[in-house]
Amino acid sequence: HTHFIMVDSGLEGSKAWGSEIDFRTKFERSMLRKGVPMVLLVVQGGPNTLSTVLSSAKEGCPIVLLSESGGAASAVAEYLKFGTISSPKFQAPQHEKKLQAIAKHQ
Repeated sequence: HTHFIMVDSGLEGSKAWGSEIDFRTKFERSMLRKGVPMVLLVVQGGPNTLSTVLSSAKEGCPIVLLSESGGAASAVAEYLKFGTISSPKFQAPQHEKKLQAIAKHQ
């Protein structure tokens, strides 16, 4: 990496988790519209990673899943391939809803 963009929402602790997703989506949308090549690489990840994957999918950004890395990467890959979720961490209704939306945008 040659550049980093640090985002501070002002939130702390567990409230801060996922608070960067909205900014990230807007920033990436702006870069994609300017023709900047972009790809989302998903290695493992927790439930909030589903939101990042969904926002990237909606923008038409290519997504590379390391499907054997576990976490969200494996859950998305499994859902896209089989339409099922074996990981209890991703079986909550809100997670399945995001996985369904990701599948629609593939």
